[in-house]
Amino acid sequence: TSKEILRSEASIRYEKGIDPNRCKPALNRAAYLLSKYANGEILSGIVGFNDYNLEDKVIEITSSKINKVLGMEVSVNEIGDIFRRLGFVYSFSNDTFKVSVPTRRLDINIKEGTVYSSDIFYENIDYQRLANKYNIEGVEMETFALFCNAKLLKKEATALLTVTDLFYDNEKLSSEDREKGLDKMIILSLETLKKL
Repeated sequence: TSKEILRSEASIRYEKGIDPNRCKPALNRAAYLLSKYANGEILSGIVGFNDYNLEDKVIEITSSKINKVLGMEVSVNEIGDIFRRLGFVYSFSNDTFKVSVPTRRLDINIKEGTVYSSDIFYENIDYQRLANKYNIEGVEMETFALFCNAKLLKKEATALLTVTDLFYDNEKLSSEDREKGLDKMIILSLETLKKL
């Protein structure tokens, strides 16, 4: 609603999500105020459900990658200063920033990168060569026809991808994990389509 009517301070703040680590202190504060000013009775314990990871996220990104995406030269010191002003704790080694993103910033969770799309089956692809040549983050073949047809028809196309296999160490999701773990991506796709 805020995007259609008015961009307010509240909409900017809450569209990023609410810090799950601040929910309990907020509940305790609300209970205290109800007790103090509205004669509320505070009961012991909190009943609730929480499936959030309450630890800070860690994101790794190189300074060269940052400069490539921005299309300009930003020094390591300047990048570090930006992280400090955002309140992000970080370390830097071998051109790589390891950034600890606090839970109050739920919107900082996507690493930008290139995905190689092809109609060739995975076992016929030299991943290391592709990664070195094109600086890719992943490969997939399911959407190749989608993008090919979109280009021929001069249409726009997009895709949501979920990582299920790590080729370099052969780590894979089990069939059961795929069934359960891909639900979030499917729900996000359907919710997005409803708003188009």
